[in-house]
Amino acid sequence: MIFRRLMAVAGIMLILPVCLLGALALLIPITFSGAAYLIGALLIAAGAMTAPWRQTRFRGITRAGLILIILVVCTRLIVAARGTTTILIALPSQQSTRWLGRIVHERDIALFGVQAAYLTGTVISPREHDGLIPALQVAYRTMEEVGETTSSPFLNTYLGCQDSGSFDTVVSEPSSGGPARAAVVFLHGFGGNFTVQGWLVAQAARRIGALTVCPSVGWQGDWWNEDGQKTVRNTLDYLHSRGVNRIYLAGLSNGAVGTCRLAPRFRTELSGLILISGADPQAPDAGLPVLALQGNADERISAALAIQLTEQLGKRATYYEFDGDHLLLAKHASEVQGVLAAWLSQQEEAADTGISPAVMSRK
Repeated sequence: MIFRRLMAVAGIMLILPVCLLGALALLIPITFSGAAYLIGALLIAAGAMTAPWRQTRFRGITRAGLILIILVVCTRLIVAARGTTTILIALPSQQSTRWLGRIVHERDIALFGVQAAYLTGTVISPREHDGLIPALQVAYRTMEEVGETTSSPFLNTYLGCQDSGSFDTVVSEPSSGGPARAAVVFLHGFGGNFTVQGWLVAQAARRIGALTVCPSVGWQGDWWNEDGQKTVRNTLDYLHSRGVNRIYLAGLSNGAVGTCRLAPRFRTELSGLILISGADPQAPDAGLPVLALQGNADERISAALAIQLTEQLGKRATYYEFDGDHLLLAKHASEVQGVLAAWLSQQEEAADTGISPAVMSRK
């Protein structure tokens, strides 16, 4: 009887978060696996709460919920491992996706996370929230249509499993299927790595036949610390092992700050820098071409920092400003990809001809 009462207490503690997630599911689309997880959790909570009063009728509710969740986990471990051109692997071992990265569809994590952050008044402002969920829905829908992976580095990141000895890495191959002529290393920002961010950048890189690689550090995106530097070092070694030597270092938000700070350390292995929604004009000049993309209404990292940096660098830098906020990579995806692809094409053409590229027209 004591055990049943303890189950009831556990069920009461579980039912509130499950109901809150269920309420969110009424506001935003949820995947089939996400819905199955919710139903399973609801069955477990209901079964535990009513355990002291159930004798023979409706027995096995908790077990049914557990079985449903186990079935979903097993299914996702099988079907979510790889995509057609974008996969999730662990570096430096180059092993397949760690199992925690496969058990939850990233779309559920991202959309639920955005809505929860907005409703609680944390992390995401009303301006940033406006249009973000529809933009992410479009991105995830397109990824699914072309058969990309639905795995995510999210759980491994928030459970503290990302370090330079083993870190999740999103790898997007060139659409041609042939060997990559160049690569973009994309450093995520505060909040951790998400497969969709790397995939969005990869759409531009593929236009020049480039590979995109997105390593993971902790959720803070502090690439400038020792472990972050080692993670970038291991990522570059992975690209060199594949015979790729023309490498562009890119970053989003904190990742852009990290790009500025790490570029001098790795400058002999880099062909240029790409800064999205972030910059550090105080970082030493690495002597490389720079493209800075910034929203004019960025509430997190002022556009003034990117302007200052590009003015300091003169003709080696291009500044492109969008009518938007900090989350322009998702909300202005096609425009960002167009600017990225044009700049990368210029840099590659200059490398092939030996003629310095003209500065892109600024906006």
